[in-house]
Amino acid sequence: MIVYGVGTLRTLRVHWTLKELNLSYTTEAIQSRSRQTQTSNYTALHPGQKVPYLQDGNLGISESAAICIYLAERYGDGSLMPAVSKFEQRARVFQACFYAMTELDAHTLYIIAKHGGSLSSYYKQSKEAIEVAIAGFNKQICVADKLISNQNQYILDQEFTVADIILVTCLISAVRLARQFELVIPNKLIKYAKNIQKREAFKLAIVENNR
Repeated sequence: MIVYGVGTLRTLRVHWTLKELNLSYTTEAIQSRSRQTQTSNYTALHPGQKVPYLQDGNLGISESAAICIYLAERYGDGSLMPAVSKFEQRARVFQACFYAMTELDAHTLYIIAKHGGSLSSYYKQSKEAIEVAIAGFNKQICVADKLISNQNQYILDQEFTVADIILVTCLISAVRLARQFELVIPNKLIKYAKNIQKREAFKLAIVENNR
């Protein structure tokens, strides 16, 4: 098994999932938007020239959330993803994953980073885009706040899942951006993310992702 990609929160998700599942793999330390992603060999693997990318035998798969869900489904044996027969629990996991990837990752946090944050050198600066994205985040983060109850440690009550991995990486991004932009992150979510970052697998993934 080979993971292509290091250095971003999206690549971190994949390394974290692999560490949680205690799976052996090798890492190709390719940075986002680097010349390495534009080579003919890598483009043949991933025409979008982005990271992360997972090669598992004959299967190649991109998109960080899809990779994490695939790994949990195939190798988790009930860990990180509820069994197929647990329809309601699986629905809650998928709901949280898709919500985090769209309403937080793609539609708000990424827009802020692209048009005013650390990625603005690659894209056109836009005050209007940032204002809309901030407003969108501050509204949609209330959904995440409802996903975590005061009694529960994780999204799925007391069971840690791939949904927590995806949401926490989004929250890490939000906390970083909040140093520069007026993002309102509920204290409950900040505490939730900090507690999960104490997991040993997360610490191991950080080391691997920083190669």
